[in-house]
Amino acid sequence: MKKFKVILLIFFIAMFTFNGFAQTVTKQKMNMQTEFRSLYNNMYEFMINKDILSLEKILDDDFVLVHMTGHKQNKQEYLDCIKNGTLNYYSNITENIIIESDTKFTGQSKVSAAVFGGSKHTWNLELTIELTKNNLIKKISASTY
Repeated sequence: MKKFKVILLIFFIAMFTFNGFAQTVTKQKMNMQTEFRSLYNNMYEFMINKDILSLEKILDDDFVLVHMTGHKQNKQEYLDCIKNGTLNYYSNITENIIIESDTKFTGQSKVSAAVFGGSKHTWNLELTIELTKNNLIKKISASTY
């Protein structure tokens, strides 16, 4: 009987410990979800409003954008294209944020844009975003979903 009580006690301690750990992990993931969604939506707001100064602040100096075509742009080229109208963003409806790690997530949105001389169109755009340890955007890889 004594052995059974010890085993039962160990079981309950393990359950309470695991439950506390699971709640901590869930809370951390919810915080990341909120932070990543905020960064993602702010990024689109800055792109839509052509707010170059705010975009500069959230992009790492070594930033690179990989377009759906495979074309790559560094930070300055990307900002110049937004500024001069080569890239025009009109609206964004965020549908999903998928956390891949504490420095990588994927955002899925319906994005209305006219890019590289094309007409205005709405895409189901998926951006995989990699962050620095300081939560600056260092890479965006674009595709559709």
